[in-house]
Amino acid sequence: MPTDTTADELNAAGEYEPTQAEMDAYNNFDGIADVPSNVQVIGDLNLSEPTLSAFPPDQQDIIRQRAGSNSPEAIKGAIHSYLMDRKRDFLINAGAGEGATHTQRVMLEQASKVRDIKAELDRVDAELAEVVGYETQFDEKGAPIPVPIHRLTGQRRKEWEARRATLGHQMGLIAGIEGEREISEANRADAVAAHEMRTMLADHKEIRRRAVHMAREDRLNAAAAQRAKMLKGGLGW
Repeated sequence: MPTDTTADELNAAGEYEPTQAEMDAYNNFDGIADVPSNVQVIGDLNLSEPTLSAFPPDQQDIIRQRAGSNSPEAIKGAIHSYLMDRKRDFLINAGAGEGATHTQRVMLEQASKVRDIKAELDRVDAELAEVVGYETQFDEKGAPIPVPIHRLTGQRRKEWEARRATLGHQMGLIAGIEGEREISEANRADAVAAHEMRTMLADHKEIRRRAVHMAREDRLNAAAAQRAKMLKGGLGW
């Protein structure tokens, strides 16, 4: 996290304006796994990953599809990838916990949006790809070619294609200028909050120093006043 600055930079409104380095410092964390969570995992996490047979049939199909082959190494890598995605989904669903920065909370919200958009894109793609049969056409040489007949046709298909384009646009905004703007605003909020905390701590330290100094001055003044009375009474030192 950023270190103390020696001088405050104020903007035109008289507010503290953090440097780019201060704001960038809040991007130095390793993804969702570093975000403080609302849940606490109890137990030993350093366990060996399960074998393919330990998963339900539908999850085995997903893992095999990810692996792309039946080689042990490919299956092992696919299992690890699948478990990491499940962990990521779990952390996204749990949400950011106490101690999470503004940047981490925004990043988690964006990850949740991206996940939901991807799921909807998969659903739309599946609808667009669904085939109800084939018709035979012929190429320029007269050879028969099977051409798929999609379930969605005409205006209905155009509506689904438009839906897919909208989802793609939303994904692009999060990955592009809109997402970057949200992260930048969160970076600034974190840097300003850190500055306010540093200022508060510095003020508390200065107040204590002055209080100690004032108490000493009061004590010395009281002692001096008492000594002055003794001098006036001719009692000497």
